[in-house]
Amino acid sequence: MYAQNSISQNVYITGATGFVGRALVQYWLGSSKTMQIFIQTRDIKKAEEIFKYAPNLRFVHRFADIQKDCLIDLVVNLAGAPIADKPWSRTRKNTLRDSRIALSQQLFDDIAASGQHVDTLIQASAVGIYGYEQPLETEASSGLHGCVEADVVGNGFAAELCADWESVSLSKGQKVCNRVVILRLGVVLGKGGGLLKKLLPVYWFGLGGPIGTGRQPFPWVHLKDVVGFIDFAVKNIDVQGSYNLVAPQHISQGVFAKALSGVLKRPCIFCTPAWFMTRILGQLANELLLGGRFVSADRVLYSGYEFVYPDLSDAIAQCAQSQKL
Repeated sequence: MYAQNSISQNVYITGATGFVGRALVQYWLGSSKTMQIFIQTRDIKKAEEIFKYAPNLRFVHRFADIQKDCLIDLVVNLAGAPIADKPWSRTRKNTLRDSRIALSQQLFDDIAASGQHVDTLIQASAVGIYGYEQPLETEASSGLHGCVEADVVGNGFAAELCADWESVSLSKGQKVCNRVVILRLGVVLGKGGGLLKKLLPVYWFGLGGPIGTGRQPFPWVHLKDVVGFIDFAVKNIDVQGSYNLVAPQHISQGVFAKALSGVLKRPCIFCTPAWFMTRILGQLANELLLGGRFVSADRVLYSGYEFVYPDLSDAIAQCAQSQKL
């Protein structure tokens, strides 16, 4: 049984206008009337339009803008440019690094300069830290254990990016935060954004199907479980260190394609050739779309958290209740 902690009163969030960040802010706005939420954003007007009016929201450009007499209890660091939106040119790689690593360094430097010591840091990362392998010869099965949090950093740009991101959180974040929780996210499925929003038009027109062989691992998690585990981690003070935030069900990319087609009642016959994805997206395709690793959710399960959506079909069905995924 984990020790309970009351929900923090003053929360600072980076990446709040992103897919996960929006859902988290909306959840906390609906569940707490006393929580004060500070949102870091480069475009305050855009953020105000997204969240509309809420008396307990404040928008700032950086942590240094917060008044010195306002003590922050919790920092949630989700900021980062989307990793799969564009091919990984040298410029794009620099953008991906700066939006994660440089931003995090500035955040922790600002906290240190303020003289504050934050109770809890929730830090985003990804299962890409385990690197990628060529597609397996057999389909995924629930018997495969998968990578665990103690495993070494894998190969590739995504692994290096995640490792450097986590390193900043551990080297600088631990100096200004009592407790650090690192979330290694799988592919996040939910309404309103993420992968499903991009795939929905393709599958609705009956053009969906596996990528390459379809045998590559597809670690995933529902958006509600991302928000749910963050809230759980904040309230349970013994939750600390790294966690693979993925559903316990191991599946392949081909199984995902069939499940999505099945829920939408569309065919799943169009296979996107590996060579085509590589030609269009290069290194991004090889690492994120054609390769991958199975990942274990055991540590999340041992923490006592109960998944809302442990099954892929149920997760997709919930998302498909609205055609505006």
